[in-house]
Amino acid sequence: MAAKNYVWGVKAASRVANQYKWTIAKLKQVIREEIQAALDEKKKKKTKVSKAGQKRVSKKIAILKRKEKMPAKQAAAVAYSMEKSGRLTKHGRYKKKKSKK
Repeated sequence: MAAKNYVWGVKAASRVANQYKWTIAKLKQVIREEIQAALDEKKKKKTKVSKAGQKRVSKKIAILKRKEKMPAKQAAAVAYSMEKSGRLTKHGRYKKKKSKK
């Protein structure tokens, strides 16, 4: 008897609406808003870099892909990380950290 309230292992929309005393339209609106919020959050995760920084990152990605045979996504992640920490030269090369003595 309880199985009829579930569709594919998820509570039926009418049951959820009754539980919170919402109409089906209100429930659909809430679901749409949550989905949109999740999609917007995903779009915000882009890395922000200046134009000069973007040139350095682009050059470093090319170097990593060509010389170190790194996959494109991994090369991009490594290059953006280096840029974020201020470790790229204008030619896309890695600046070594000065050792403390």
